Amino acid sequence: MKKYIFVVCIMCIFLTACSGRLELQIREQLDLGTQYLSEGQYEEAIVAFQKVITLEPKQVEAHKGLGQAYQYCGEAVEDIVEKRDYFSQAAEEYEVVLEQNPEDTEVQEWLETVLNQIEELDQQIEAQKQEELVREEYADLLANILDLFVSEDYEQIYELMRGEEYAELCKNFQGDLIFLQEGNIGLGFYVHGIYYGEYEGRIRQGEGIWMCNYGMAEEEWMYVAQGTWEQDLPNGEFTEEIQTSNSEMITKGRVIDGVWDGPATEETTYTDGRKETYQISFTDGKFDILRTYVGGDGDIIYVYGDNGEDEAATSDIDYLRVISGTEF
Repeated sequence: MKKYIFVVCIMCIFLTACSGRLELQIREQLDLGTQYLSEGQYEEAIVAFQKVITLEPKQVEAHKGLGQAYQYCGEAVEDIVEKRDYFSQAAEEYEVVLEQNPEDTEVQEWLETVLNQIEELDQQIEAQKQEELVREEYADLLANILDLFVSEDYEQIYELMRGEEYAELCKNFQGDLIFLQEGNIGLGFYVHGIYYGEYEGRIRQGEGIWMCNYGMAEEEWMYVAQGTWEQDLPNGEFTEEIQTSNSEMITKGRVIDGVWDGPATEETTYTDGRKETYQISFTDGKFDILRTYVGGDGDIIYVYGDNGEDEAATSDIDYLRVISGTEF
């Protein structure tokens, strides 16, 4: 009996010692993982937290830290497929934490963030697949349009935009098609036009040229706008050129989020050689009116420009001047 008690005591001491060593190992790896996180060594943090989970699969802090490490790795990489894999692993770890601690609002927010990022990346991945298919099928058209932008031959681009092949291209994509070239320069196809210029990721950012095909089939005009883009919208100094069958109108001024705002110059040259130039201005896309008078048909005429010899006037003061095709 005494021998039995002695053996039991020895076993208890042994198990207690093992348990103590296990807890020490877990604490050491948790501390190491936390340190790696704070130092931005995310891959090393992943290894440390995984060791903890191997020792104790339900260790909440380890799953929480591992989720953060995956999320930070995802934010650090450029490749969107790799980025999505990291975010997906982060979501799995956060879900494990919430199974045990459903009231952890911090982890709930982290999970919501990575799920939103995964959804956006899925859209980008699908867009990339579509772009590759279009790139193969319309390789000659894309190369031709790109060369014409480089040579600034906008009239030839306009003719291509009126053609059947371009119409087929537009039918074959649901979203934006963006083909990035060397550096940050890209060629983008959008529902209402084509952009060539600087990008930041898939966002138009920097100097760019925009050719709009909105309404051309009916009105037969060529539209080219050149200027600075910020957060995918025209923002800054712009030159807008509209060519119709009997005139060319060039407007120069400032644009805010695609809407003309502030002083501008409007110059119209007609096919018969006449030229009209006006100093005008806009407020939130609407002409600043100089004066009004009643026309022959009884309508109120609003004068927005006067060069001393001629005046620029309109009967529609609700007409909003924007960089066409970017307002949708």
